[in-house]
Amino acid sequence: MDTSGGGWTVIQRRGDFKDNVEGFYQPWDLYKKGFGNLSAEFWLGNDAIFALTNQNKLLLRIDLEDFEGNKRFAEYLGFVVRSEMDKYNMTFDSYRGDAGDGMATSNGMPFTTKDRDNDKWIKNCAETYKGAWWYSACHDANLNGLYLRGKYKEHAVGVNWKFWKGYEYSLKVTEMKLRPVGFVPSSEAPK
Repeated sequence: MDTSGGGWTVIQRRGDFKDNVEGFYQPWDLYKKGFGNLSAEFWLGNDAIFALTNQNKLLLRIDLEDFEGNKRFAEYLGFVVRSEMDKYNMTFDSYRGDAGDGMATSNGMPFTTKDRDNDKWIKNCAETYKGAWWYSACHDANLNGLYLRGKYKEHAVGVNWKFWKGYEYSLKVTEMKLRPVGFVPSSEAPK
């Protein structure tokens, strides 16, 4: 919560919580309402993310860590997720960070799960790549893919960020978090 000045609401977390690795290859209804353990791995829920992102202009920050302890981040200004009626379509205005823009191909795309294929370009990327995401002819990021602990052989089914570690490396930790644009940390607020 204290990353880059704090004030974040975490909407997704993946990590090595030993025996408590959450299965993220889930159907639409679970992604809609959310699942997991807030103190370990979880998805907040698309309905909740829709409610949060349609109140204020928000910044999405994605923090990534590999199994060697290296860290990168990506930030997306103006992040919005639409309602279920709009298939939880996601948009953002701009990117900054040092991880590479893994969400560029997802901008403007609806959410897809193994039982609800909304990618108009390729037959069910969620099923093929064992995750759920805003797929567009599949992905440059698959943060809800299989938790495979580093290098693996199968193509692009892990917790991937293409522009940092590629398609055959599953990340150790990912966190997606939101806060209002223009947030001023309490330590920097005028007195």
